[in-house]
Amino acid sequence: GLEEPLGRCLQQQGLISPVDLVKLFRHQLQVGLYCLFALEAGQFSFLPNVPLPYQEMTGLSKEASAVVLEGLQQLKQDQRREENLPQPDSYFWRTSLELPLYQLSPLEWSILEQVSPSRKLADLARALGADLLEVRYACARLAKLGLIAPCEGPIAMPQPSLVGTSKASGANNLGETREPVKPSLVSRLSMLLRSIREK
Repeated sequence: GLEEPLGRCLQQQGLISPVDLVKLFRHQLQVGLYCLFALEAGQFSFLPNVPLPYQEMTGLSKEASAVVLEGLQQLKQDQRREENLPQPDSYFWRTSLELPLYQLSPLEWSILEQVSPSRKLADLARALGADLLEVRYACARLAKLGLIAPCEGPIAMPQPSLVGTSKASGANNLGETREPVKPSLVSRLSMLLRSIREK
């Protein structure tokens, strides 16, 4: 059997460039090691006399202390990025019913269709059968595009009334009708409120 790292053999035969080999090594560290630093609890064990997996090895190496430092730095960056995302218990509302002019992912479309100021993000993710972290990233992007906006929630949304129907409450019998709020008005109002808040 092969008793030399496959990556080194492929590089010697000119089948992989040194740059691509380094990228592969970084990917192995990322997937196989750095993600372990994010675990809060777990069990592991060392198995003695396990044959080395030469076919999975690049032939590159790095000192353990350097790997640990990189893993911790990466964890810190990931946590900082996650802190800037909307929280699982936050609420959003759709700022406009008009179709967006931006290219959206299937998840972003689903969020746009089902987001509600009466439903927190954790519940929305559950309803969509989607990963909560992915939903938080998608909501952050939709908010940046101005398609949704955070609200204090939960807010019970009134049922929209049909144009030309009289008020259900008998308080006013003048045949008054309710006009639905136009999406463009809501959109302009949210932009105005956002600009005031930024000042």
